Amino acid sequence: MKYTLRIPAAEQYAYIETEFEGEAEDAIEEYRRLTKSMTGGSGLEPKEFNAFLDEYLEHDSINADPGIVEKMNLEQSDLIQTIKRSRTRIKNRNS
Repeated sequence: MKYTLRIPAAEQYAYIETEFEGEAEDAIEEYRRLTKSMTGGSGLEPKEFNAFLDEYLEHDSINADPGIVEKMNLEQSDLIQTIKRSRTRIKNRNS
């Protein structure tokens, strides 16, 4: 099947459009691939991200530069959000 994806860009009224053929799952993967490059930062270096993650897991809070989260790429910020949600579920279950 032929798909056309129209993805909003950072500028107002701007978008990226692409066409390709494949299955519905392929359309979802293509959308994620394209939006990944436009969301979040370029990503923290592994050493910097690991230090941030270790600190967050040890103290259950973010004591780093407030702008560090904006520098994370999509995978890094998704991981932090997943951990936050997990901690919330655990706290609610133990309350």
